[in-house]
Amino acid sequence: MTLTGLHERMIEAAEGRTYRALGDLTDFNSETVRRYMQGQAPSVEFVAAFCEGLGLNVDWLLTGRGPMRRDEVRAQALKESNPSELLSAVAGGLEEVSDRLERVERFVQSLEARVRAELCALEEKGRARRREPNGRSIDGHDARTADPRNRAKSIAGAIPGGSDPDAD
Repeated sequence: MTLTGLHERMIEAAEGRTYRALGDLTDFNSETVRRYMQGQAPSVEFVAAFCEGLGLNVDWLLTGRGPMRRDEVRAQALKESNPSELLSAVAGGLEEVSDRLERVERFVQSLEARVRAELCALEEKGRARRREPNGRSIDGHDARTADPRNRAKSIAGAIPGGSDPDAD
């Protein structure tokens, strides 16, 4: 097997690690790693695991272009880009943030409307209970116990030997 540019870059990136160490790093069998490192065409899965495990820039490993390390890609791209490209990218990012903010605002407004409607419905239900002439609401609850003070009086009166909490 002959070594290609890919294999030479893999050897360079391995930095003297053993096949077993590379196998542990990539979750591949050390024998498989040995074959790949010595010239056999590696699988896509191995190349991805190799780059992930060593923090490599995939473009560099496959083609030799760009920086070797993945964490150096952004700095390299900034060095190579011109100011108008950077401003265009920033403007695009701001537009996207603005669109997302508008969607969030609409969502919050719809939640507020739902909460207000729910509160109104609960308040109306409470008023309906208090308006029943016989003290009974439509759903059968005693409207006089809706107020916590009335509820306490009602509970105290139902307990043998209980007393009215307001009777002091």
